[in-house]
Amino acid sequence: MKKIVSAVAITAVAFSAFAADLKVAQDIKFQPTIASFNIPNEGDTVQTWFSIPSTLKDSVSVTLTEGPVEAFLKTDFATDKVAVNTAYAKIGVGAANFWAFYNDARYTNRVTTDQNDLSFIESNYTAPGGILFMGKLGVNNKATFVADSKGKISALKGVGVDVDAHGLLQGSKKPAFVFDYTLADVLPGKLLFKFVAKYNANVAASTTYSVASEVKTKDGKLDSDYYTQNGDTIAKGSAYDAARTYYTAKTTAASGSGWEKVPAAFTYQVSYSQDDLGNIDLIANVDKDKTASFAGFYNTAKVIEALNATVGFTYGFDNQDEDAKVTNMAADLRARYAINEALAAGVYLNWTSTKTGDNDAQGLVSTVLNANYKVNGTFKAFVEAGLNVLTNSDARKVGGTQLAAQFGGIITPSKGATITTGVQLGVTGIGVEDAYKSAKTTNIAIPLSLRVKL
Repeated sequence: MKKIVSAVAITAVAFSAFAADLKVAQDIKFQPTIASFNIPNEGDTVQTWFSIPSTLKDSVSVTLTEGPVEAFLKTDFATDKVAVNTAYAKIGVGAANFWAFYNDARYTNRVTTDQNDLSFIESNYTAPGGILFMGKLGVNNKATFVADSKGKISALKGVGVDVDAHGLLQGSKKPAFVFDYTLADVLPGKLLFKFVAKYNANVAASTTYSVASEVKTKDGKLDSDYYTQNGDTIAKGSAYDAARTYYTAKTTAASGSGWEKVPAAFTYQVSYSQDDLGNIDLIANVDKDKTASFAGFYNTAKVIEALNATVGFTYGFDNQDEDAKVTNMAADLRARYAINEALAAGVYLNWTSTKTGDNDAQGLVSTVLNANYKVNGTFKAFVEAGLNVLTNSDARKVGGTQLAAQFGGIITPSKGATITTGVQLGVTGIGVEDAYKSAKTTNIAIPLSLRVKL
């Protein structure tokens, strides 16, 4: 830690020679688990006491401003690695801004006022049992499905583009040039135009596996050489497990990088904001040839003072593989209502559907409910409940329903320092068929998050 602090000090001194306005910030986070109990449907309970994570996360950001020019660098330090999170330069000319390099084009209000270090909102924290709730606005890439008869959970992937549509630059992972212009004096409200030109880096070769829904040979008997998928008898693909769940492998070749390799890698956004009407965002994101996503969001803004709500729809497709075209759709509803100065309640809903080729669409409805009560300037109590329900009937019988709940509190002993803890309960595999009963688990945990912002 001393080395990190020293690095920050040296950086500040170096930049101060060139900038009139310099700001340095540091965000340190440590999240151990005081106790956890994993109670499987079959087998013994596993108890863990005071589990210490292998990494201590430390983020350092430096902002320097000189007239219309702003430069920003954010670096994440962990025990075993250092990564640049964000790095950009911005030049402001009147109502226009020019951005370059790794910056983040996020704009839409995500209603995250009550998201804390343990919250289920936007999957900031993994609840007991590996349950993940609420991806960002748009297609929920954190949705989970059981992939085999042993209850192994795999992630529902998106279409290969950032159909999140709220983090148009994929969370600052792609270098890009951004131009935005705000028209503020002609209309009753503010009209924002934004254009993003992205650079797609190398894409490594990858292999994905699909699961045969029914296993048999031509004579109707189980065999290690054949399986049936969608009514067709096919030679065995990559592997099958002891329960004779068969997989077929599909390998995607690596692709080159550079502007010349990607004929279309652009994002267009138009947003209009007016106090008595709210805020409307329309977004088109063309990531590569035959791959694109589109989204629209509406936020109440200042229409109702106590209500902050966002509703939206996202559609994305990847038609690069003619035999396995992918379509993603999502609908979002997020709302937080301040009942009074101390008490607030929120509801967060996301429906995601992914369809690949001729297969049935796989869908998930993710719901989070929460309430927060500010006792005083030092302590705030919170309670949350989350539910994941698969909408595909076959997947639901295998994957079941996931439930999580927690209650806890946030202590703020001083400005910039927080201690967050609580009790969590997680249950997976609710309602699965008997053949998949090993997917059923109950988990109880007491997490802890220590955070200091300097």
